Amino acid sequence: MGHITPGSISEQYNVCGSPNCKCKDEKNPQKHGHYYYLSFTFKGKSRAEFISSDEIKKYREYIKNHKTFKELCQELIEKNLELLKSEKN
Repeated sequence: MGHITPGSISEQYNVCGSPNCKCKDEKNPQKHGHYYYLSFTFKGKSRAEFISSDEIKKYREYIKNHKTFKELCQELIEKNLELLKSEKN
């Protein structure tokens, strides 16, 4: 299966702190970017990590692997509950 990671990838544009920058232009602001971020929650804490353009494809695969892993875990739990129920009878 390979690496796994929870989350989603977003594309963002930013405004910098330089007062004379093109991103602060009153008539035609041009934000910096695009930048990619992986956002997820782990142990109750939200996180966002920068991802380079070169890493997008592999991180999308990691997210897909995580989804598959979660589905398999749910299937295992379901089968186990069915087994426990049949053993009671």
